[in-house]
Amino acid sequence: YWDEALSVSAEGSVFIDHFLEDAIEMDVDALCDGREVVVAAVMEHVEQAGVHSGDSACSVFPHTFSEELVTRVKKHTTDLALALNTRGPINVQYAVQGNGDLYLLEANPRASRTVPFVAKATGWPLARLSALVMTGTPLAQLPRPPKPGRVYNAVKEVKMPFDRFPGARIQLGAEMRSTGEVMGLAASFGQAFLKAQLAAGHKIPRSGGVLLSICDHDKPRLPAPARVLVSLGFKIYATRGTCRHLKDHGVECELVHKVSEPRPDLVDVISDGRIQLAVNTVFGQASARDGLFIRSENLKRGIPTYTTLSALEALVEGLQQWDDPLPVAALQDFLAL
Repeated sequence: YWDEALSVSAEGSVFIDHFLEDAIEMDVDALCDGREVVVAAVMEHVEQAGVHSGDSACSVFPHTFSEELVTRVKKHTTDLALALNTRGPINVQYAVQGNGDLYLLEANPRASRTVPFVAKATGWPLARLSALVMTGTPLAQLPRPPKPGRVYNAVKEVKMPFDRFPGARIQLGAEMRSTGEVMGLAASFGQAFLKAQLAAGHKIPRSGGVLLSICDHDKPRLPAPARVLVSLGFKIYATRGTCRHLKDHGVECELVHKVSEPRPDLVDVISDGRIQLAVNTVFGQASARDGLFIRSENLKRGIPTYTTLSALEALVEGLQQWDDPLPVAALQDFLAL
């Protein structure tokens, strides 16, 4: 098709777009005065690349990336900021795939929506310092980010408006849908993620039924978090393909029919009050239609529903670390101030 594509191109060129499968996105916020660069934070997204960065939960600091990768990302960010002759804040987005293959998605020499989160999570007033740099103050005259006195994690979670718009498509994608955000702070990533979920208004259960309807692309990663859910006392209900995959891997679950199959189906199970948590990932139009029923019914009943497997994995980690009561601490408790 190259000849046909080139024939309709006004400039005789063709742009090729390639989607990165199973990649994790990261955000970097930094401050540059044209001579020096200070990296404020490197953030790891919970959802996979492809979900709009404004809709993805993310953490300061990265919880799965190696120190070598983080160091490499900071160097690339420094080189980009200086090459762009930046005077002020810069936000750079990367995607990490496989064993550390790094892709540059975009570099924006301006303040990003992550600035308030980074400022709160690190104790470094990035917005105020950015304004000073943009008006001529060199970084050498400004304070550096506080150094943590001990390990901690800050997780940003978004607030979605789906409950206010009946019939809206309840799915994360390239279009930003969130209308607000909250932050959870804890010594571990799991507890910080759990706190962020609770702060966002999700009624996270400690036990009960979990509905799993997972697309084929995500099934290989499902048995591990599913086993943890069973060990924590949850009962798993799964649609046919998901149920078969879990049983093949030794995970106990109960079959639930899809909407297009004989009743009782998954909507009946939800209506009966047997489901307290749901995870539904889709790939393709058919699974998207089934997912719409699941998500709509759960929304009516206030059942927390996750649409990516990476979010389930983070939630399971949080459930494992759920102390009663959850510990509360101020950011100053973690920083060497």
